[in-house]
Amino acid sequence: MLLAPLGSIDIALLVLRVGLGVCVFMHGWGKLFHIEDLEKFWKVPVPLAWVVAAIQLGGAASMILGAFTVPFAIALTIVHAVATYKLITMANEPFVAPSRHSWSIGLLYTLMPLVIAIAGPGVHSLDARMFPRMIL
Repeated sequence: MLLAPLGSIDIALLVLRVGLGVCVFMHGWGKLFHIEDLEKFWKVPVPLAWVVAAIQLGGAASMILGAFTVPFAIALTIVHAVATYKLITMANEPFVAPSRHSWSIGLLYTLMPLVIAIAGPGVHSLDARMFPRMIL
C-alpha cells in the first residue's frame, strides 16, 4: 500500500500546472520592472526580453487555467532551456550549490513544462472543456 499512488494523474497535472504557473508568473512579473537587467547582465536584447516576459506571464496564466496549455508549455520549455544554458555558459554556475545559486532549479523550470507538454493539461483544465475530444 505504501507504494500505491495517492491519487489520479489528472489531479497531479493540476497541482503541477498551478504550482508552475504561480512560480513562472512571479519570474515574468519581476521582469516587467527590471527588463533592462536582462540586456545588461544576460546579453538579451530588450525586445526579446519583452517577448520572454510575455511568454512567462501568458504561460503562467495558461498553466493555471489549463488553457492552450501545450503550446505555452512548449514556449516555456524553450525559454527556460535557453535561460538554463545561459546560467551554465555565462554565469558558470554549478549544477548544485547548497549555499548559492545553481542551475539545477533552471533545469526543473525546463522539465516541468516539458512534462506538461508531453502529458497534456489533464481533465481539470479549460482545454478539456474547450477541446474535449483532444484531451484524453
